[in-house]
Amino acid sequence: MDHLAAGQVGHSKIGSALADETAPVPGGKPPNFYAAVYRLVAQIPAGKVTSYGQIARWLGHPSAARAVGYALHAVPAGSDIPWQRVINAAGRISSRCDRHYEAIQRALLEAEGVRFDSYGNVDLGRFGWPGPRHPEVTRGNAAGHRHSIDAGSHR
Repeated sequence: MDHLAAGQVGHSKIGSALADETAPVPGGKPPNFYAAVYRLVAQIPAGKVTSYGQIARWLGHPSAARAVGYALHAVPAGSDIPWQRVINAAGRISSRCDRHYEAIQRALLEAEGVRFDSYGNVDLGRFGWPGPRHPEVTRGNAAGHRHSIDAGSHR
């Protein structure tokens, strides 16, 4: 996923605030929204999953599920961000351009103890992550300001 596509998503559905957060940042750093996604996803413990849409809601952008997917697709190689722990709202691994990635994601999740039924679904009631310990850090405060998520690992 390139930054241009992230910007197009921001302009088409999410609005100018998210578009600003997904714009390329000088120096090769991830865009602000991507960085927030990475910090939140880093908190998902092994053996648990959540959805793209839930990540977007916790970050204060309920319409940004697709942008969350783009952020995770852009995770740098060798990163310790557990991208595999984010699946779709139906409890399935989302199709990607290369079906090989689905097998990798499933294998990584199974190695963590996540189980799939015969249709490829994960029981979100059993394996779903309830979210960050302090959800107020991901939502806007009364004045409408968003706070960043503590980058500390809770895995």
